[in-house]
Amino acid sequence: MIYKVKYFGRIAELIGKTEENIEAENIITIADFQDELIQKYNELTNEKFSIAVDMKIMDLTASMNDANEIAILPPFAGG
Repeated sequence: MIYKVKYFGRIAELIGKTEENIEAENIITIADFQDELIQKYNELTNEKFSIAVDMKIMDLTASMNDANEIAILPPFAGG
């Protein structure tokens, strides 16, 4: 399956891009996808980030079924 992935803030700076398409097989959960990203981008190994699927932040145990757009979000604080 091919996932459209957008990167924001520090994450985009670390990997040097704001978006890409990622082809990944055997991705079942958000945790699987997170592992795939960290394997692809070692820069993310010690970074904290959230994963949103179709504009909703997801728990790592959530399924990747029918994901249209994935956003990788750095930690953020309100004020």
